[in-house]
Amino acid sequence: MKSIILDYIRAECIDEHITTEITETTPLISGGFIDSFGLMGLLLFLEREFEVSIPHHRTSRQDFDTVNRMVQVIKELQHSPYVDELDGL
Repeated sequence: MKSIILDYIRAECIDEHITTEITETTPLISGGFIDSFGLMGLLLFLEREFEVSIPHHRTSRQDFDTVNRMVQVIKELQHSPYVDELDGL
C-alpha cells in the first residue's frame, strides 16, 4: 500500500524539480510538497485505488500529511462498519 501511494505522489503531486527524497515519513502538506489541489487529487486516487469512501471529517491535513498516516486512515476505513453512516456527518 505504501509503495502504491508513494509512486502516485511522486508521479502526480510532486514538482519534477523537487530533489528531496519523498518517503513514508515526509511531511507532505506541512512540508509544502502537496497543496490543496494536490490533496484533492490524492484523496480521489486513494478512494479509487483502495475502494474506500473517505468521510469529510477524515480529510484533515493531519490525517494525510504523511504516507504512514494515510495508510493508517485507509486501514481504519477499510475495517470500519460505520463508514457509510459517518459519511453523512
